Amino acid sequence: MIIAMIFSNGYFFPLMQIALFLFFIFAIWCDYRPLGPGIHASVLRGEQSMTTLENITGLVIAAIVTIINKSVFDDDAAGWQRYSAAFNLIDLVMIIYLCYFSSWVRNNIILKLQQRSRLD
Repeated sequence: MIIAMIFSNGYFFPLMQIALFLFFIFAIWCDYRPLGPGIHASVLRGEQSMTTLENITGLVIAAIVTIINKSVFDDDAAGWQRYSAAFNLIDLVMIIYLCYFSSWVRNNIILKLQQRSRLD
């Protein structure tokens, strides 16, 4: 009974939005925290790396927008339908930042997932 309530659109959708927002804030903090003294370098991504980032970004955006539009905004009882454009825009901006601009996400999540998928 409690599990059904937690996974209902009225509760699960806000929890997922909060989780995405907290991940977004954490990535910003990791990107802009002081690195300390020492040598700092920047990386110019190559063609293959950018293609991988574009594919992952596109898949994440498509999955989140599809899940939100189909499961949440088609459900009138949840009350989120009037805010669909705002939620889609905010999620899109956060995902684009996370996948394209956040070096922490690219190096610690996307690169690790790509390396892991090649090992199996």
